[in-house]
Amino acid sequence: MNGMSALTGAGASYGHLQEPPHLGNQYLEDVTLRRYLQRVLSEADLREVESDLERFGWEVATTVKEYGALAESEPPVLVKQDVWGNRIDELKLSQGWLAQKSVAAREGLVAIAYERRQGALSRVVQASKLMLYGASSGLFNCPLAMTDGAARLCELKRSAHPALADAFEHLTSRDPARFWTSGQWMTEKAGGSDVAAGTETVAVPAEPGRAAAGSRFALHGYKWFTSAADGEMAMTLGRERDANGQPVPGNKGLSLFFVQIRRDAGPTGRAPRGFEVVRLKDKLGT
Repeated sequence: MNGMSALTGAGASYGHLQEPPHLGNQYLEDVTLRRYLQRVLSEADLREVESDLERFGWEVATTVKEYGALAESEPPVLVKQDVWGNRIDELKLSQGWLAQKSVAAREGLVAIAYERRQGALSRVVQASKLMLYGASSGLFNCPLAMTDGAARLCELKRSAHPALADAFEHLTSRDPARFWTSGQWMTEKAGGSDVAAGTETVAVPAEPGRAAAGSRFALHGYKWFTSAADGEMAMTLGRERDANGQPVPGNKGLSLFFVQIRRDAGPTGRAPRGFEVVRLKDKLGT
């Protein structure tokens, strides 16, 4: 038409284009969290932690977020056999997932609670940092929850059990080369909320006649779900036997066992001797 320019319309790469969201500092932009910490922490404690939270607020919006996206785009793969047919049960893990483990160690996402620099409120500081971390973690916060629970158990029992004292030092380390994650291996095929009725794993003393706490046992069973299967250790349930060699039924027969899966921090990829990985479950977390 006279006096009007021709309409160009829109195309795949021009016209209206949606502006993607841009993450800012996840601590500075969280007014509720900042006000809460100002209310519950002393001025000295707030000064000590706030600069770290502000720094981490940028980290989770940039580098950590990239690690998480990489872990999400490269899910783990289970290689059951090598080219010669040997059973290897090797877990192929994303570099993004492995990087998250280093982040968790350096940032003290478990350690903060046990260093207790802010006393009882150290849990508040830890929870604040975990809240900033979770959305960018690629769900690495899931094995961290398992690890924290195991660390507390080891802390309570370490004086009587040297193996648990050693595990505690690894679980609460800030050194990525020493940091361990832990699974909780409870669920068996029966499932359900009645854990006692659903536990068929049998614990056999490694030395006949020695079944006291702290003794070594061989566990025989099948866990339907094992969290943090790439971790260095796990806490798992098993059922002890009576004097006649029969599994003790009900709650009385259940015991919690510490299982060291790997000695060195960092997954070797292959399942250790004595374990078979049947399959990977398509689920959130580990």
